[in-house]
Amino acid sequence: MTHTELQDAIATLAIALGYRVFHTQTVQLASGGHLTPYKYPTSKGFVDLELVHKAGKGILYIECKVGRDKLSDEQEEWQAAYKSNGANHYVFRPADWHSGRVEQVLERGW
Repeated sequence: MTHTELQDAIATLAIALGYRVFHTQTVQLASGGHLTPYKYPTSKGFVDLELVHKAGKGILYIECKVGRDKLSDEQEEWQAAYKSNGANHYVFRPADWHSGRVEQVLERGW
């Protein structure tokens, strides 16, 4: 399962369960690199998906990782900020999708 496949699967399930889904699209450069446009320097490392349930079930901040990918320094800073504010932050991998953990989290909303 690729990063895009995992992210799309989570977003599709979230929408079916009544969430609004936000994602900042990364642009592929001609050089082969990637760029995510940010206005403010502290925006770097923002989660892949922000999910807000339409019926007040919860707000979830989700980072998708595949293979040996780890959180970047900026992503770890976001994670720490979420945790210190009591926010629902998750790092999901393909194993979490296949085990049903993603669905369990989205169904309960936290």
